[in-house]
Amino acid sequence: MEPQQQQALTLLASGKSVDEISETLDIHRTTLWRWRKNPEFIARFNQLIQQGKEKQIQSFINLQQRAFEVFEEALSSENELLRFKAATVIIDKVKELPEGLLYEDEILESQRNQEQLRKLTSLDTFQSTESCTRITQHRRG
Repeated sequence: MEPQQQQALTLLASGKSVDEISETLDIHRTTLWRWRKNPEFIARFNQLIQQGKEKQIQSFINLQQRAFEVFEEALSSENELLRFKAATVIIDKVKELPEGLLYEDEILESQRNQEQLRKLTSLDTFQSTESCTRITQHRRG
């Protein structure tokens, strides 16, 4: 990939507009548009975006730890109302945590049930479509 394309990728990933990039790199908008249709360019752009997302996720994880520390401090506060609110928030959040199945046989049964439901749903859809087709043909005929 050419250096100018690399620069365009970096600018696109940083949120710059097509006009800003065209002006910065002294290229025509259609050149940038053509690059943006190129599979290699698209793949590299998507990779840059994914890397940015991964950095953001890591930042949130780091902030989450600090947030936990704030709750710990709030639970030790002399202010009774603050302690109560912190405890209530923690209890509510724990209740919202997803519960997964713990045993292989339960998981396998759940998967089988989901598969059967999917098949039944697709069969019902097929049969409904067939019925609608027959009714429509009967009315036309």
